[in-house]
Amino acid sequence: MQKIIIILLLTTSSIFSQNSIYVEYGVKINVIEGSFMTNETLRNALKYATENDESLLFALFISKKNSRFFNLKKLESDDNKMLDDLALTFSGYGGEVYDFDNSIYSEVFNFGQNLYQKKAKIDNWILINETKEIDGYLCYKATNINKVINSVNTFNHPVTAWYCPKLPYNNGPNGYGNLPGLILELQVRNVVFGAKKIDTNSKFKFDFSFLKKAKTITKEEIERIIEKEYSDKTLKK
Repeated sequence: MQKIIIILLLTTSSIFSQNSIYVEYGVKINVIEGSFMTNETLRNALKYATENDESLLFALFISKKNSRFFNLKKLESDDNKMLDDLALTFSGYGGEVYDFDNSIYSEVFNFGQNLYQKKAKIDNWILINETKEIDGYLCYKATNINKVINSVNTFNHPVTAWYCPKLPYNNGPNGYGNLPGLILELQVRNVVFGAKKIDTNSKFKFDFSFLKKAKTITKEEIERIIEKEYSDKTLKK
């Protein structure tokens, strides 16, 4: 299968190499069975998100070797903006994500303004000999694990990606990528991103140069801050 993918990439890379590509993704937020949440506000927000997720819309812009993933449209309830923000959080989106200079930059709001988490591209994908067609594109399956660390525990959430070698971009939604083709569908735990619109000759423009001077923090530094905050709270009890 890998030999086939390499051949496809070689035959299509010259076609797409000079173009920018723009992809819009919808999202499906599935109910978490046996939800661990005891907070009523969070339970209501999750219910609101699962019932209205069809209104959420995201976009991925890829130019040369760089990409930007961002929210195009979020939910707009009449009387509770907090529900809208929480619904966006339940989609797994925490801010704009950039693939720049062989690193991933994700906005971090909880530790200061204009701060980005810098991390290596996701690796350790397991390529599986399974295919399906998405919007007319033949896609291949890959799996991985998303490790989440918070003040309570460490969680390992399953990840499934469907990527298309005929679209030779190693990008995808929400910072996922590093596969031999564009990710058209991505499932992380109970959230599924699916491509709704693909423009392979986009006129969309974006300047990535600001990331060269961006203030960054590593994943390990964030984990240490979380661990320290949890330890401090434990000691105060």
